[in-house]
This record gives sequence, structure tokens and C-alpha cells, in this order.
Amino acid sequence: MLVNKINLEIFILDNWYFLGTVMIQNPEKGIASPSKFEFSMEYLNLFGEHIGKHNLYSPSVRYPLNFEIFLEKNWPSFLLDLIPSGAARDYWLKKFDLKNNATSDLVLLQKGAINPPGNVRVELTLEMKNELKNKSDIGFKKSDIISRGPDFIEYAESMGALISGSSGAQGESPKFLLVQDKKNKWYCDLGISDCDIKKNWLVKYPRGKKKSDYQILKAEAAYYKVAKYMGVKVYGPLTWTSDTLFIPRFDRLVNGKNELRRQGLESLVSALGVSEFGAIKKMEDYIMVINQYSSKPIEDIFDFIFRDFLNIVMGNTDNHGRNSAFLKNLDGTVRLSPLYDFAPMVLDDAGIPRTTKWKNEEISIPKFSKMVDFLQEIKISKEITNDFLMKSYKKLLKLKDFMKKAGVEKEVILLATGKYKLFMQELEGFLNDK
Repeated sequence: MLVNKINLEIFILDNWYFLGTVMIQNPEKGIASPSKFEFSMEYLNLFGEHIGKHNLYSPSVRYPLNFEIFLEKNWPSFLLDLIPSGAARDYWLKKFDLKNNATSDLVLLQKGAINPPGNVRVELTLEMKNELKNKSDIGFKKSDIISRGPDFIEYAESMGALISGSSGAQGESPKFLLVQDKKNKWYCDLGISDCDIKKNWLVKYPRGKKKSDYQILKAEAAYYKVAKYMGVKVYGPLTWTSDTLFIPRFDRLVNGKNELRRQGLESLVSALGVSEFGAIKKMEDYIMVINQYSSKPIEDIFDFIFRDFLNIVMGNTDNHGRNSAFLKNLDGTVRLSPLYDFAPMVLDDAGIPRTTKWKNEEISIPKFSKMVDFLQEIKISKEITNDFLMKSYKKLLKLKDFMKKAGVEKEVILLATGKYKLFMQELEGFLNDK
């Protein structure tokens, strides 16, 4: 019989605390089951100064700290950021001999959400703690990770380091959460004590053996450089080494005292309250949620829109709502996170279509006049938006030069920028007519 109670923990400063409980009404229905969430009274008493706030101390921007019970028609949406998906889901299904259906969702959450990105996790059982303790003395060289040796892969999967690698297509590229210690040995995220961690990494491998699989992942490191040149908030640099991409994590910080700090991370889909996988929403939906919860909404809204411009002109069609997130910072602010999962997915042989679109767009090009109108509805003036669009146009004029400077291969530039000319023509036409 499936249990229907999930205890959650949250990391604050230097400790894990019991956060609260989710009660699942019908576990056999999976994520579609009605549920309720309630904060722990002890937690509320400890951090009472944050009552009413939706910052680092809350599991979701939708659940500010308070004494009420949150009732939901489905699972709380933030749990879907924690549950394994893609390659990680496949691993846990196989490990526990589960069927890939709704009845397995709760078990996957209990077993596989012990170490997701961000600062919220499912409470570790004594059995889990003992299992982690028994494996925590295993360390690897960087060369073991690059070569993807069987010992490393088995260890990483069993430690819960394999995380969501899903995309809009049927395939997924494996991603592992790893840490590097002060002696430059590598472990899974829960493999060593926080005080021994030098740096936190997300490590990605190509999803397959095709030329495009390698081109896409290799280009991701260069794409981040382009975004940085363009003024987008990024974290890095990324390192491409022997067909392996090493990405420094922005949700884990080691301060000057060598103390590890975990920041909160929540996808924009979760912030919208959507409790389903593969949900397709509009750009306007995400802009509204940024406007509602960001500590600096106008700045983050224009950053988000410019990222979408780059998605269009650089061929990143896999722009679904779990590829954008809020970062709940240590200083108490909630901001659009640094850019991630930004690559020329238009090269993928599976044919990944553009996922998140504007309500008014044709062949991936937004109607800029409608964009201006929409932003006026949320109190961003026409003058401010037009100024942003003019600055965006001027920056994008240098795009291909920046791509070359960043080291993007000529073939990738040619194939990925198929929408560039039309986008620039439409934007220039709008700016000339306004």
C-alpha cells in the first residue's frame, strides 16, 4: 500500500530543517491526486520573521510562510521540480521494478527526490542515510567522469546524482550533480560532507552518438559566452572537455569561509501552479508570473524577453517552462535565475519544435506591436518597451560576430540562425513604423 504522507526538508544557512508535510489523497493517481501542504509549526516558530514572504525560506513562491493549509486539486506544483524525470526516472523505475505510470509517481518522489537542485528535498529515511554513508568514501578522478567508466556511472546513479535530462523530444542527455573536493577528487552531491566541498558541478553528456548530439552539447559552452556578451545574466564559465560539458552550479555557493550555501530554485512552470509534465504555456503567462513574484520585475521581464529573442535567432527551440526558473537568493530576493539549457536544439535530428510561444507570433517571430500592448497592461510603458526593443536590435546586429568570437562552429552558425534575417527584418520594420 502506498503511503500518502511526504515529509519535506529545507536547507537554511548551514542546516537542514523539517519544513512541512504534503498529504496525498489518492496516491494511486500520481501527480493528479488532490493534496494539501502544511508548514511545520516548529519551522514557523524558528523563522517567524519570514511569515508572509515567498523567499529562500519557502518551498515555492506560491506558498509564503504562514499557518494555513494549502489545498490543491493535484500535487503541489513545486514537487514536480523535485521528482526525477527523463533519464533519471527511467533509472529509478528500473531499480525498483516499477511500471511507468501514475502509480509510480509517489515512490519516485520518495526515493529519487533526496537531492534535487535548489534547497528543498524529501526527508531522508534512516535507510537512505545509511546507504549514503556506506558509499560516501568513493572518490573519482576527473578522467573517470570524462570516460564514463562503469564504476562511476553505477555509483552516480545509486547516489541519486542522475537528474532530469528530459527535453521536448523523446531523447534525453544524461546529467549528473557532482562535487569536487579540495584534493580535486570527484563525488556525487551527497557523497561527502558540505565542509569538504570545493565546487559544485552539473555534468552533461551527449544524448547519443550522432554528429548533431556532439555539436549541440559542444555549442552550449560557446552559447553561454554569446549570451554574456549580449548582457544576459549567466553563470560560468562552462567547460567542454573530451565530449563532456562541465557546468558550475549557481544554486550552490561556497563562501569565503568555505561554507556551502544552498539557494532556492523553482521553475516558472511551478511558479504558475501547473502540476503536469509537458505543459505548454505562453510567453505572456511566464511574464505575468515574473511580474508577480520577482524582486525586480521589470529588469527580469526584459531579461526573459531578450533570452527569447536569442532562442529564436540562435535556434534554441527547447524553451519550455522548466528551462527557466526563479532563484531564491541568500539575500532574500527572488530573481530570474541565470540562463541554463541554452543550446542550438534546432540541430537535433528529432526535430524539436519551439515550445513556448507568444500569443501573437508567426513562424516563431513575435508581433512586436502586440508585445508592446501586453506590457502596457502590466504597467510597463510603451516608451520603456520601445527603448528596450531598439537596444535589443542594436545588440543583435552583432550576433554572428559574437558567435564567431565565442567559438561557435561555422556550420552551427549557418544551421542555427535560420530565423535571424526574418526576425531582424520584422523588428526593424516595427521600429521604423512606431
